Amino acid sequence: MNNSKKYFSKDNFSQEKIIKEIIERINILRIMGVTDCIIKQVVSKNLEIPKLSKLVITEDFRIFLADYNNMEIKINVLPKVLYFFFLNHPEGILFKEIKDYHKELLNIYMIISRREDLAKMEQSIIDITDCSKNSINEKCSRIKSAFLKQFSMDFAQHYYISGNCGKPKRILLDRNLVINQSELKICKN
Repeated sequence: MNNSKKYFSKDNFSQEKIIKEIIERINILRIMGVTDCIIKQVVSKNLEIPKLSKLVITEDFRIFLADYNNMEIKINVLPKVLYFFFLNHPEGILFKEIKDYHKELLNIYMIISRREDLAKMEQSIIDITDCSKNSINEKCSRIKSAFLKQFSMDFAQHYYISGNCGKPKRILLDRNLVINQSELKICKN
């Protein structure tokens, strides 16, 4: 009797059933968008449910997820301004009130962009804070896309800007998981 027949003997029918169920559930996870990397982590010898990673902001304003092999999340400068702004406001901000934060957004932009054309920077921030334009939604979409390229929605949703219509938008990530090595001010929860 070979090993597979011995393993799946009538005495071990429940084992076969459990293995088939695990395979089915793994396939469901894949359909839901959970990456093979995370599935392997769950099934590995540790058998731990993957945890959210620490988000590291480096001195040069790059974004890394430390616990996911220092995976870099690449976001262009203007969406990154908005991202850092929302990291600094764990309570969330209504989009219609973002114009009240024009100075803070411009300050972040001046720090991280290294651009010298203040008039163009000012106009970019005016565009983001103008609710009649779609600029803020475009930037939020780019941020969301950057995280969804790396993760399923289950994990990514903790890292990007989200919120129901008419409610404050915020980043769900616990600020205790944010490691800020930059000169930017990032609030804790």
